[in-house]
Amino acid sequence: MFIDVRMPGMSGAELAQAVRRAHPHIQIVLTSGYVREDEVPTGFPFIAKPWQPGDVKSAFEPALRS
Repeated sequence: MFIDVRMPGMSGAELAQAVRRAHPHIQIVLTSGYVREDEVPTGFPFIAKPWQPGDVKSAFEPALRS
């Protein structure tokens, strides 16, 4: 899953944590143009916006290899 940290209602960080609890095998990458990496929960890859397609590919490569 590729989740923006800033979302209406449930934050992307909250969604990521809920998905991780229910489905720990799903690869999750967080992104944002408004928050820094040190502001997101640990244990989740983070890509700051604006990102390049190669950044996204690199973040998901561990999941693609498994």
